[in-house]
Amino acid sequence: MGRGSSRGIDHGYVLGGDVMATAVTMTEEQYHEHCNEYNGLCLKCGEIRFGMTEPDAEGYECLDCGEMAVQGIENAMMAGNLEIVSDDD
Repeated sequence: MGRGSSRGIDHGYVLGGDVMATAVTMTEEQYHEHCNEYNGLCLKCGEIRFGMTEPDAEGYECLDCGEMAVQGIENAMMAGNLEIVSDDD
C-alpha cells in the first residue's frame, strides 16, 4: 500500500493487513488538537478517527477501513505508533 496524508499528517507506510510499518508523524500543535478533540489513530490504515476516542482507547472500530484497530492518540504516542515532529520537518 502507499502513503496517505490527512490534514498535514504523514501516515507512513502500511503493510497489507498488518500494523503500520512506520509511525504516523504530526506536529506538537496537531497532537494537542487531536488530544483535545478525543481523536484516535487506526493502527491498520493510519487514518485519524475524529472524536469519541478516549486517550487510553484500544481496539475501537476504524470508520475508514472497518478494522477494530483504533488506539487513543495518547496511547498511540506512548506505544511508538505516533511521532511528534517540529514544524520545520
